[in-house]
Amino acid sequence: MNEEKNLIIVYNKETEKYANFLKALLTQDDDTEEKIIGVKDGTVDVVVHSYNEYRQNKMSMGKDNYILFIGNDENIKKETEFIKIKGEYGLKYGWVGKIGVLFVDKNKLEKREYQKLFEKLKKYGDYIKQNKEVFLLDKNKETIMTTVGVVTTVGVASLFLFLFPLLLPPVLLIPWNVYKINNYNKILKQQYLCLVLTFYFELINQFIGE
Repeated sequence: MNEEKNLIIVYNKETEKYANFLKALLTQDDDTEEKIIGVKDGTVDVVVHSYNEYRQNKMSMGKDNYILFIGNDENIKKETEFIKIKGEYGLKYGWVGKIGVLFVDKNKLEKREYQKLFEKLKKYGDYIKQNKEVFLLDKNKETIMTTVGVVTTVGVASLFLFLFPLLLPPVLLIPWNVYKINNYNKILKQQYLCLVLTFYFELINQFIGE
């Protein structure tokens, strides 16, 4: 029997929607008979706090809580400066014990890395479209719609219907530096979405265990 674990996700001003998106993924019943997706359904209790809420309640938080920061402002840097950071495509993550962090390196993304980011998002998109029946829970539709910034009625599966048009094919028709500057916010959003999905599908069990 799996013991329920407590995860507190802490966001800053620019990462609130990604914190809520991760919570929505974690609270879905998306496991299949053959495979556990992310974490085993019903084994993680998730709470989302702003950094200020976290600071106000820090002393009363139990030692059994896992804390995951999303973002890289000065406050979060101070909380996570002891963590060794790794990652690729500007997607950064790391953890020590029960403290973890996810953030996007806003300055380091080359054209080849963006092409690989495109491929990774496509992989997640193909999976979600093939298994969309498990990503349609009513309780998470509003959160997902807010995250992707589009009005729709198909829940998590809508993420990629919205995201794909924003992705360029691997061959760009204008210089990469020009495209990167002109589409800075769009690329940053794609990176954060990919980071959250990577953490959910590939990394969370390394952080909090089975």
